[in-house]
Amino acid sequence: MASTQPTFELIKSLSKGEKRLVSLNAGKTKGGKKSIYIELFNLLDKQKNYSQEKVLAAPMALKKSRLSNILNYLSNLILDSIRYQDDNKNIVSELQLILSDINIYQAKLMLGAASKSIQKLKKLAYKYEKYNYILEAIRLERRLMKYSNDIDEFKKTISSTIAEEKKLLKIIDQEIKLNELFFSIYAIYLEIGSVRTTEQQFELDKVIASDLLKSNFEDSSFLSNLLRINSFIIYNEVYKNENEALNYRLEMVDMFDQNPHFIEEDVENYISSLNNLLIGLKNTNQHELFFKYLDNLKVVNKKVRNGLVNTVNDMVFERGSVLELDYYVKNKRYEDGVNLSEGILLGIELFSKSITKMRLFSICLQLSFCYLMTEDLKKAKTWINKIIHVSDLKMRRDLYYAGRILNLLIHFESDNFDYLEYEIEATKRKLEKKNVLYDYERFIIKELKSYIISGEKDKQQFYKNFLKAINAFLADNNLESDPIYGFNLIEFVSSKI
Repeated sequence: MASTQPTFELIKSLSKGEKRLVSLNAGKTKGGKKSIYIELFNLLDKQKNYSQEKVLAAPMALKKSRLSNILNYLSNLILDSIRYQDDNKNIVSELQLILSDINIYQAKLMLGAASKSIQKLKKLAYKYEKYNYILEAIRLERRLMKYSNDIDEFKKTISSTIAEEKKLLKIIDQEIKLNELFFSIYAIYLEIGSVRTTEQQFELDKVIASDLLKSNFEDSSFLSNLLRINSFIIYNEVYKNENEALNYRLEMVDMFDQNPHFIEEDVENYISSLNNLLIGLKNTNQHELFFKYLDNLKVVNKKVRNGLVNTVNDMVFERGSVLELDYYVKNKRYEDGVNLSEGILLGIELFSKSITKMRLFSICLQLSFCYLMTEDLKKAKTWINKIIHVSDLKMRRDLYYAGRILNLLIHFESDNFDYLEYEIEATKRKLEKKNVLYDYERFIIKELKSYIISGEKDKQQFYKNFLKAINAFLADNNLESDPIYGFNLIEFVSSKI
């Protein structure tokens, strides 16, 4: 395994523009001599994997005892360079500068200037809902009153700021409670993907029944409204209530579009809102709108400052790839799905350190199914092999068991019956161990195993009988609706008849 080192990892994460800034800042010379830090920076930038031995053997002649301190100092230079690039380009930096001005004015007893800056700070902080800065502004506003010679002004200011503070704390308390509630729902979604048992149904319904979600509170923050809407989106997604979820998704995107200043400050939530909307449009077959908003997702990086572009590109790749593949699988455009594979491979390599296992599973599942449906079994195996042996997927367990089932179908279609007999038992054991051997998966495994044991050679007849058995099973199980994520088993079986 390659060694890792924080400074090295930081250098490898930089964009070209950020590297130029570091070169300017860390490359300052003394007496015409090149900075040791820029030499070290360039050396690390050229390394594919961190090697302390190569660093110590370089012409800089660094001592091992000093290397740790020098690397730490280089990290600080890099961070200072990035901070310099971002100064005055985000709301937090601007609020910090105003706050610094207020403290200077107060120290110099320039009370009028301090008061004006406090109001400026509050106005900007209210716009972006930075409540910690508003609370600090209120504290500073009260502190100014110790210089007041007007008792009426003193009483009025103290009374109004206390009332304002209480109102803010109520809003903050509401946000905290809604955060807790939303993440309770989201945790259920991450664990199960969709409702498969009555126990899961009870747990989810209990959370969504909270009065906090049913009520419309006055003075709710932008974040509180997002959390409410997002809770209902996740709830309906788990239950697969696609039409009901779509209205919430549209509402969320509209909220951001009507408040564009929140997009840069909360770009991850904005991308998630577009992601959720695209899921709804895909599932309700609104093709024109789907590709319109997919194009919007792909250009989100134009709505944020340079320092966030890499992060945004990462999120857009993850979500955009999953959504586009989802769309092609749902609409049986498997060749179009296959055509995305080259770009997806490049994206996986480019964002390998940040792409989540959950989305990697989803991408590989769907591409494997696209290749299966286009009868390229070799590439179907290649993509499914990227994920089926991953043993530590603790979220979205539906992705794990879907991968195991799809792997069985690929080998069944490839007539690898000797391997398949072993793999059926291995899959059954693994799903049982992870408590995800649901009735549908047990049924599929049983049908495939029965074919192998019977010695039957007519696969087409097997598929005909299998399709009838699937439809009968789903008719008798109201929580099941061909629920294997990433591919449509009925569609696959039907294509073989």
